[in-house]
Amino acid sequence: TLVTVTTLLLAAFGAIDWLDRHDQEWSRLRRVTTAQTNELAAALAGPVWNIDRAQIEKIIDSQAEVQPIEGIVVVAAGKTHARMRDAQRRFVPSTGAFSTKGLLVAERPITFEGETIGTVSVYTTPMFVRQQLRSALMRTIVAILTVDVLLIFCVYLVLFRILLRPLGEIERYANDVRAGETSGVAPVATGPAAELENLCVSIESMVRLLDQRFTALKEQMARRLESEEQFRTIFDSVNDAIIIRDTAARMVNVNARACEMFGYTREEMLAVDIATLSSGVPPYTQEEGVSIIREALKGREQMFEWHARHRDGRLF
Repeated sequence: TLVTVTTLLLAAFGAIDWLDRHDQEWSRLRRVTTAQTNELAAALAGPVWNIDRAQIEKIIDSQAEVQPIEGIVVVAAGKTHARMRDAQRRFVPSTGAFSTKGLLVAERPITFEGETIGTVSVYTTPMFVRQQLRSALMRTIVAILTVDVLLIFCVYLVLFRILLRPLGEIERYANDVRAGETSGVAPVATGPAAELENLCVSIESMVRLLDQRFTALKEQMARRLESEEQFRTIFDSVNDAIIIRDTAARMVNVNARACEMFGYTREEMLAVDIATLSSGVPPYTQEEGVSIIREALKGREQMFEWHARHRDGRLF
């Protein structure tokens, strides 16, 4: 229980810390994306105004070291300058047409002396943020497991000192007594171990109580079995046929006289329906039999005659 509670508390604190770090990392990525876009827009203003395409390309290539940047698209002077990451994360020229799914994007106009002369779009990937968050989560899990292992070890040491070692001494003394070696010194329970005696007394009391209840239960079951046997004896000894049905008109019990009267075994009787045991000539039908049972279920006593069919087909 202690380990479980500690694990739950540490997991809760770890989850709160992870969520806080998640928000901080995503917020930082958005700020970096915005800042990089603003810096590029300012740096590109002069080259775009002068239509210095070599300088534009050079400024774009300078962003290759910024790993979160997945792509840059600059539209200026009727031409598109673009870079994107390939499968090896190299910053390579592009037409500007690439998948932007899952990327953060920031777009700014390129202005020179108050006049808009182009646009720059920066696309950043959250891949590195996810990796950092995954690493942080794994570190938290490892830390929780480490604390759990240390806690289990400490609890074991404490239990060994105050419980397991005294129990071992008591067990050794009990074995000596059982073997007839009573010269040994009985272990003295002190401190927390002093409650072991109370524990033994409680267990003995519980065992005695369980034994008493078990004995009473066996006696009750024996009386019930005897009562059921007496009922079965009386049930089968009467000269009249007795058939017991449930609320669905299914047969649940029959006596020996009923089996003899209809020519079936008890198991066969329990499997047949009203129609099989009836002549089938109205009003001695399945439907009429069910109707009579329903009326009886309402508490209305039913007295009636019935034309029955034996197993060999004869009616009586």
